Amino acid sequence: MHALGYAGDLTINGKRDDVLITREVNGERQVTHIDLTSAEFMKSPYCFVKPNDVIIINPNKPKVASSGFVGNVGTVATVISLVLSMTILLTR
Repeated sequence: MHALGYAGDLTINGKRDDVLITREVNGERQVTHIDLTSAEFMKSPYCFVKPNDVIIINPNKPKVASSGFVGNVGTVATVISLVLSMTILLTR
């Protein structure tokens, strides 16, 4: 919670229920998924950040969908329709 506070909290694009924490314990890497919306998180050993911890906030679905050129099926249909129309007009 301190790390998120120092970072200025999560943006609207981050998933609060799927935070990935990578920690090295006794020379072994442990990867854990944390749900920040659950009260059980406060009782876990991952509540406090330790040196060399890596915290990854996964993006939510709308952010993933809007990050690429093709956001949805409507965009693909529009592009295909435009290419088909231009092909028909130019070949006549």
